[in-house]
Amino acid sequence: LQLHLGLGAGPVRGVDLGNHMRREYVVAGEPLKQLSAAEQQANAGQVVVSPQAWAYLNGSCSGTLLPPDEFGPGFYIINKCHKPPQLGPHWREVLQQQMVHAGVPNEVLNNIYLYAPGPMRPHLVSGKVRGAASQIREVTMMFIKISGLHYPDVDFVEKFQRVVFMIISAVYVYKGSLSRVSVDDKGTCVKVTFGLTPLYHNDDPARAVKCGLLVRDRIRPMRLKANVGITTGAVFIGYVGS
Repeated sequence: LQLHLGLGAGPVRGVDLGNHMRREYVVAGEPLKQLSAAEQQANAGQVVVSPQAWAYLNGSCSGTLLPPDEFGPGFYIINKCHKPPQLGPHWREVLQQQMVHAGVPNEVLNNIYLYAPGPMRPHLVSGKVRGAASQIREVTMMFIKISGLHYPDVDFVEKFQRVVFMIISAVYVYKGSLSRVSVDDKGTCVKVTFGLTPLYHNDDPARAVKCGLLVRDRIRPMRLKANVGITTGAVFIGYVGS
């Protein structure tokens, strides 16, 4: 396998969104655009950093300046780091120690449950996430791009919360599953899946279309616009990570 990596730096806004059925924690800010621009300039095996990230790294890393292009000047390919960063204990070790000494209250588990997609929740309850089978199955995907939201605005969080609340409510009416909310170089986007177990229906494509029309109509009074794309096909479904 080969990777090409992009890195950005700067202030971001963390936003906790959703309702009592489903919640998402979303990060928005200029560094997300930077890392996208950096990643697009990296070849296989390269790490490219934005000018803002290079300002933090130039004292401990050596790099090659890339020629200016459509993304602007100041992007660097990292060649070598001379001063490894001083890292504290790994976050997993810290978390495990906290759990051993304090345990995990039921209230905390309930809160974590809200951030998990619906199809994953039965496995969380049973404690058998690792044993959950991966599979290829046919689903219907809905991609919603929201225009009119700007993270620097004072009322960004309030508007974003209203929009996500509305979309989650519409998705649950038609028995879909919220997969992801993101703010990046593509804008403010929401990805929804229909057909994941145990929420599988023979008319999932029709449900997705009806859900998309409902979102389109409900977002208009908010003076925002929703571009909705829907497709059906076979996808990989499974749990990854540790």
